[in-house]
Amino acid sequence: MALWIGLGRKFLERSWEHPVFAIRVHGALAELGWGGWKLIALPTVLKMTPQLLETEPRRTIGLLAALHRERKLGEVDLVWRLKVETWVTSRLINWERSQESVSAISVSF
Repeated sequence: MALWIGLGRKFLERSWEHPVFAIRVHGALAELGWGGWKLIALPTVLKMTPQLLETEPRRTIGLLAALHRERKLGEVDLVWRLKVETWVTSRLINWERSQESVSAISVSF
């Protein structure tokens, strides 16, 4: 536990300097059921989500979808939910369903 809180937390925080790497690491930790997920990894994901939605939208949505499926998001605060909801709504408000637009959506992390 001491490593998780000390060096582990620092590693996860610094991993966000390379967003694609950080998304993959956090996704892997969640999928593996890492014991420090809720205390250490989840807060950094929640903190970085608004920025990631602008820089890596597909990967971020993929990560959030995987976390939701694995029930790793837990109880997130209303402010975070509203930020994500606003972002999604702004992207979907003018979206038109067509074979081309549906095929263009490929989400992975």
